[in-house]
Amino acid sequence: MRKHWLHLCLTLFLIASFNFESVQADAGTLHTYIPIGSDYRGDTLQRFAQAAAQHDTNGTVDILVIPITFATDPFNISNGERQQNLTLADTRRGQVETACNAAKLPGQTCRALLAPVLVRSDAYLQANLDLFAPGLDGMYILGGDQTIAMQVVANTPFEERMASAFNAGAVVSGKLYRNHGLLGLGVDVNTAIEFTATGTNVWGKNTVVVFDGRYGTYAQGTNGALSERYILLDTYVEGDAIMP
Repeated sequence: MRKHWLHLCLTLFLIASFNFESVQADAGTLHTYIPIGSDYRGDTLQRFAQAAAQHDTNGTVDILVIPITFATDPFNISNGERQQNLTLADTRRGQVETACNAAKLPGQTCRALLAPVLVRSDAYLQANLDLFAPGLDGMYILGGDQTIAMQVVANTPFEERMASAFNAGAVVSGKLYRNHGLLGLGVDVNTAIEFTATGTNVWGKNTVVVFDGRYGTYAQGTNGALSERYILLDTYVEGDAIMP
């Protein structure tokens, strides 16, 4: 898998071209991304869980909850901070599992596991690598500092396992990541976007705002204020398709 695969997942397809063909693997595996706004409410979590349940083939919807954004330092962590972060992460894991139980099909069961990966050394532990069970249906990257996340797992065995699960069709979801030069998507609370090979749609109770500054010009006025020209701003609500 190409280097820095995690950066692709953290940006969650906020690319300027909206090239949906690249969401589908050459062998026909459907890749689904569901970036979610700044909350952990049931409706949007259930949308992720529903997509994961659709990937299930053995009756158990397996989801891995990943807190790689939580630490304040990507290389070192105190016992106290580790325990505090894992306690919060397990609360989020429980919310994801609850959402899965609400969204699953009859006859399915849900199993959401927490990957206790907070610093880089954790990304090499075999016990954490073994959490990627065959047929993993979803990965949920918890919100936090995505720069920390990259330093924790980039070019590690854990990232390789994430990439393999992604290539096999596991649904990826989590918080948004900012990157200059890309389209900016503002996702309100209780709202999500679903990216698939067939298109991009908004789900939830609030709005998604698309800030397109690819063709804009920026300058600083004599009074020190920022001047912007040729900026496009679009607003979308549930059911709308986000177009290029």
